[in-house]
Amino acid sequence: MDPFVAAVWNTIQRLSLLKQGDSIMAAISGGPDSVALLLALKELGNKCSLSLAALHVNHQLRGEESDLDATFVKELCQHLKIPLQISRQPLGSGEGRNLQDQARKLRYDVLFQSAAQNRSIVATGHTLQDQAETFLLKVIRGSGTTGLSGIFPVQSNHLGKVAVHVVRPLLERNQEEILNFLARRNQDYRSDSSNQNLQYDRNWVRHQLIPSLRSRLNPALVRTLGQTAGLFQELKAYLEEEGRKGFRSCQDFRWSRTGEIWLKIDVLHKLPLPIQKEVIRHSFRICKGDLLDLCLEHVNQVLALAFRQSGKQIHLPGGLRASREFTYLKLTGRVSPIHFSYDLLIPGKVTIPETGRHVVVHRVKAPEKETNRILLRFSGSRLTVRSRLNGDRYPDPSGKKLKRIFLQHRIPRSVRDTLVVLETNGRLLWVEGLPTDPQIQARPGEKDVVHIQVHDKA
Repeated sequence: MDPFVAAVWNTIQRLSLLKQGDSIMAAISGGPDSVALLLALKELGNKCSLSLAALHVNHQLRGEESDLDATFVKELCQHLKIPLQISRQPLGSGEGRNLQDQARKLRYDVLFQSAAQNRSIVATGHTLQDQAETFLLKVIRGSGTTGLSGIFPVQSNHLGKVAVHVVRPLLERNQEEILNFLARRNQDYRSDSSNQNLQYDRNWVRHQLIPSLRSRLNPALVRTLGQTAGLFQELKAYLEEEGRKGFRSCQDFRWSRTGEIWLKIDVLHKLPLPIQKEVIRHSFRICKGDLLDLCLEHVNQVLALAFRQSGKQIHLPGGLRASREFTYLKLTGRVSPIHFSYDLLIPGKVTIPETGRHVVVHRVKAPEKETNRILLRFSGSRLTVRSRLNGDRYPDPSGKKLKRIFLQHRIPRSVRDTLVVLETNGRLLWVEGLPTDPQIQARPGEKDVVHIQVHDKA
């Protein structure tokens, strides 16, 4: 086995990137890195019963040159007897980094869709050079632990309900190894002229910054930066695990509704600051599904809320909202005002789609001993189950407005509209979260009382 292929196989085994019988969709541009990836996987496929196919995306940005790349890839795959899919994906307007970002996103979209349809693992030709460039760009632009972790050898992405895994078997191989391997195989490859354009930040880092740093400070700079990114990956994994533990200790379910996170501020403050930040990131991920467009500044803004007065809130990218509510930090996704009103016959049950909960009412005899159950004196046959309205007054002789009572009992503003209010003939009978009026609270042993239960929807 060629020493390069053996090194790639060692990476695959050590990092558990692939296993025997896996189906692989290799991304191939025609450049040296992707060609070396395809050749190595082809040889390993014969050895390990891997099912290999390839995909080439033609953005048609370089006219005839782009078409020649596609022709080269087609002939190479025919020679290697590897199934190939060529996707033409012209790009819209844009320039500089914006155009590169568009192209990268579009390529991954096509790759993920094809891999999901074929139940394949995506393999890309990212190398040690790419890792070093990414690390430097993140340092220069400013990044936290996640960014400084660089490119991961394996990642999982979700396309709907299908998980698509991406592996990078060449991530520990440098450019010299790749070019020497292709030379030993007498294998041609394509050179993308746009990779010489220094208006692109990555090209400037590759052709100007790294050579300058390498000649002046560290001849082994690329490998050093790759190792440093690896250390940050280890640190990121540790912090994320501690962050999950911290999240579990901070989370409060008292007011929790679907899509909401409630964190106890006093518990959060006892955690080390790096773990506090991971708790907030973990909360973001649960509410939003990912961390796209969210950065360290947003995490710090949310933590700063803990030192502000109750009722303050901030809006974050992706429709997220964070607020300070008494002794809690609350994070939630896009929300709309909640209003509901339903009739309920006794005995019976009503489901509240707006809150994902249901209310059950049936007649019972009150037990002889005191109980925590909600048992009310009520002889009617019908109730209205609704949300609060402006002007509602607490159902006791004081007749105070609900808003004032909610404040006294420190019930967060954002959950008040989700609380169940029971009304009969225009009069409030009971309000979730508040003490029951003693005049209608059933006494032990009393007959023909109603038992009220409010549950999250099963």
